[in-house]
Amino acid sequence: MDKNHNNKIYDGFGEEISFEYNFVNRPWDDRSKNSKIGIVTLLVVISAVIAVCMVNNFVLHYRGFHPKEFFNKVENSCHLVKRDEYRFVARIHSVASKELLCVGAVLSFSTVLANQVCVKAGPIFLFLGSSFDPRCKKGFSVNVKRTSSIKHGGLVAKKLIIIVSSESLAACGTGINIGLSLKWEHPAYIIGRPLLNTVRSLTKLPVSLDGKGNCSLPQPMIQRVDTTKVICVKDVGRCVVRAGDLLVQNGRLLGIASSSAHRSDIYHTAFFADLSFGYDEIMEKMRSFG
Repeated sequence: MDKNHNNKIYDGFGEEISFEYNFVNRPWDDRSKNSKIGIVTLLVVISAVIAVCMVNNFVLHYRGFHPKEFFNKVENSCHLVKRDEYRFVARIHSVASKELLCVGAVLSFSTVLANQVCVKAGPIFLFLGSSFDPRCKKGFSVNVKRTSSIKHGGLVAKKLIIIVSSESLAACGTGINIGLSLKWEHPAYIIGRPLLNTVRSLTKLPVSLDGKGNCSLPQPMIQRVDTTKVICVKDVGRCVVRAGDLLVQNGRLLGIASSSAHRSDIYHTAFFADLSFGYDEIMEKMRSFG
């Protein structure tokens, strides 16, 4: 073996190896007071930045959430009634999710009138009367080919819809007539979809008629509806009125809710499409459906 090579190897053993600490790997006990304060401050700043980012993301995600509006909805003051007491009310459910989307008004043994927004979620099914009656429990399918829409300026959705059942509704429902004139001195009430989609209930809210054709609408609605074709009702309070809810007086249907009253805590008023407009077209199409 080369002697010089061996000497090079052995020469290396005699060298002193030193290890130098830096800011990152220096032991805590060996650090100065200022160094410890600096590290603690850095960790606090990093934690604060992460917390701020999380709060900011949360606020951006829920910036449309209004606590007062939410709790007003939860504390729903609408009176609940048994749904089989109002046989002219059709409950419109989604075929896909089974969710109760809206209510509609039975006009004949084959037709239901509703706000068109109620059928935009896809295929629907109708339920009427008692859920304990086997004839009613199974519900009624819709004849999509015969369903027809009617333009109405008093609706945000701009259209009413006549839903045609594939079979007779007579066993479970009773038709209601459309009223052409308001009786200002007579009470009226709203029949609607309950807040929590309770199984056997509808909402019933006594209201006072506030105006017809001269309603003071919220700014977002003024540009979307024809105010001359709207009925306003007051004393809504905390009761949440949903798009498609029914305004009834003296056993006649006066209107269909134009949109959900999301800010009823401020306005205490709900807005309905006046069914005296479009009445002739509704009757004509009903007769054609038989």
